[in-house]
Amino acid sequence: MKKLLLLSLLSLSCIIFIKFPVSAEIQNTASQWIKKATQEYNEKNYNKAIEYYTKAIVLNPNSIVAYTNRGSVYDDKGEPDKAIQDYNKVI
Repeated sequence: MKKLLLLSLLSLSCIIFIKFPVSAEIQNTASQWIKKATQEYNEKNYNKAIEYYTKAIVLNPNSIVAYTNRGSVYDDKGEPDKAIQDYNKVI
């Protein structure tokens, strides 16, 4: 049952990614937010990192990197439930 659910979620995420492509300009802007967020994360400014990863996600909801990295920040902050929510969006 879990395997079927996982395959269904994976198929759905692929369909969403294909159906709603993001322009190159938006991808570049989202990538800039990801870079800023990563800098903040490396300086242990977790709230700022979350804010910037969230801005990247708003611009590009298909960004696996933004969701994964934001999940890592939540995990480091001791917020595993929020981390799991972000990790699940990548699956």
